[in-house]
Amino acid sequence: RFYHAKMDSDSIKSGAGFDQLQRTYVIMIMSYDPFDRVRLRYTVRRGCVEDPTIPYDDGSCTIYLYVHGKPDETDEEGSVELQQMLHFMENTDREHAVTPDLKRIQDMVDHIKQSREAQQEAMKIYEREQMLKEEGREEERANTEREKKRADAAEKEANEARLEVQRLSAEVENLRSLLEEKGILNQM
Repeated sequence: RFYHAKMDSDSIKSGAGFDQLQRTYVIMIMSYDPFDRVRLRYTVRRGCVEDPTIPYDDGSCTIYLYVHGKPDETDEEGSVELQQMLHFMENTDREHAVTPDLKRIQDMVDHIKQSREAQQEAMKIYEREQMLKEEGREEERANTEREKKRADAAEKEANEARLEVQRLSAEVENLRSLLEEKGILNQM
């Protein structure tokens, strides 16, 4: 119900009429038999409980595919192909790719796996580069912090020296004023 409802809600815009709902098919590939009848395929549609002969089609269909089910005698050829495909899906390898279509799918799977491996290697390289960049940034931050501390210390020393010069200048000025008051400065 959830999958059908999700598909329905995604298929029409708010305010649209229900007649615009698309047909929905949910296909579930199962490793266990959902109905315990050992069938390969179970097609489920809604219907009238009181009279199953009443045609009812609300546009939704759920298909359960049991990977270990037995082929349907009424559709032997289609069921055998479906069984081969489900076997292949459960065991995706060259050995189970027994039809030309499954071999093409296996080729695509192999290509994707190779591409994924290449992507994973590229991601590892990218992550290493990012880690090295971050280490470099950390080192640069530490260097910047050290230089800032040195600059702050030098500025503090310069400020202390200015204050000392101002204090000494004030002291010299006081001595000069005192010497002028006593007339000693005029005698020199």
